[in-house]
Amino acid sequence: MKYTVSALEPKHHMLDVELHLDDVGTEPVRIAFPAWVPGHYFIEDFAGFVRGETATGDGGKRLPLSKVDKATFEIRPGKSRTLKFKFQTWAYRVSVHRSFLDDERMSINGGNCFPWVVGRDTEPATIQFLLPDGWDGPYTGMEPVPGQTATFRVDNYDDLLDCPIFAGKPHVETFDIRGVPHHLVMAGRCNAPIQRLTRDVEKMSRTTAALFGKIPYKHYHYLVDLAEARGGGLEHKNSTHIVLGRWQFHPRSAYVDSMALFAHEFFHTWNVKRMRPARLGPFDYTKETYTSLLWFAEGVTSYYEKIMLRRSGVISNREFLDLLGREIQRLQLVPGRNYHTLERSSEETWIKLYRRGPQSDNSQVSYYNKGSLVGFLLDMEMRLMTGNKRSLDDLMKRMYKRYYVQEDRGFEAGELEEEAATLVGKSMKPFFDKYLRSTQELDFARALGAAGLER
Repeated sequence: MKYTVSALEPKHHMLDVELHLDDVGTEPVRIAFPAWVPGHYFIEDFAGFVRGETATGDGGKRLPLSKVDKATFEIRPGKSRTLKFKFQTWAYRVSVHRSFLDDERMSINGGNCFPWVVGRDTEPATIQFLLPDGWDGPYTGMEPVPGQTATFRVDNYDDLLDCPIFAGKPHVETFDIRGVPHHLVMAGRCNAPIQRLTRDVEKMSRTTAALFGKIPYKHYHYLVDLAEARGGGLEHKNSTHIVLGRWQFHPRSAYVDSMALFAHEFFHTWNVKRMRPARLGPFDYTKETYTSLLWFAEGVTSYYEKIMLRRSGVISNREFLDLLGREIQRLQLVPGRNYHTLERSSEETWIKLYRRGPQSDNSQVSYYNKGSLVGFLLDMEMRLMTGNKRSLDDLMKRMYKRYYVQEDRGFEAGELEEEAATLVGKSMKPFFDKYLRSTQELDFARALGAAGLER
């Protein structure tokens, strides 16, 4: 199958997409749009951004097209051996889970542009991009097809949805880590000190990769959209899409916050995109996917964003403690910590974290915020229990080696807790019961004392 994405009419802020299928047979073909994209736990219903759908067969003959539910189209090919499904999709929101197109740049997230053929999601595909004259790119984690302009290949639909795409006139910096190229692609104007930013991203990347050992990808892209306001980041196997405010690099505190986002998304390369909770892949893109482990997937990653910046020398001890202190302050100012457990926060992300209202702070906690702090407490507790011979680093490396490298499967909550107990030589059930499954206050004094600090 082949997708063709045209950005030749950027003034309309609409992408023209064609999906071409050969040897379709005589049975009805169903083509569906995802309801969400991994890493952003919110129902987007991407079919809602689509217009002008048509289906044609051999010789351009129109084929019967109907819609069987909110996201699925059915096409009857009859005697036609080929099928082309064409549509336009809206692309005018700078976001890590949407797409954007104007006369200066294009950023694509697969949920907007790439439906799947039901029953054929494990098949390989090629993707060709038609770009305005003078544009650079595309920049993406997909593999280029040799000898074909702006054409790439993927092994299956999961990989297609996992590779955002940039094109236009971005600023590009490149550095190597152990012979593996890493590209910093920045689209839009900003006040970033580019050379220092590149050096710091490289230092952080080297430090993170060293924790886990072998680099598990052939190339990596930091795809950075500069917008009017920060919009977060979204992790992918060999890239990340980050949205930052164009003026978020000065003063120093704003620069540190921006670097924390780079560190967070890069750490996901190992924690989530490879070592992952069992429910996070293979995915069902038609409905919500529930897990009690987002505190580990996202919260512990939020803890390590600070650790990696400090270990790499990007931030100072004072700046590290300021970041940690802000996390503590944020949690303590939220009354919802007295009502919402960390596991429940993970499970209810679909109806709470991304659907905030006036009552939110009084009834819920963020698994990013509290999860980060429980990651810190877990690190210190493992050190206390083993005389500083074991730490959260050991747990991360052990989990990565077993569940990704050796077994290539997701892990369950009980397995995570068992691995921690094995490392410290004693059950850690009281710790996990207290901090994951109750609303008791976090014992910062014990953890800070282990590091020679006081609150």
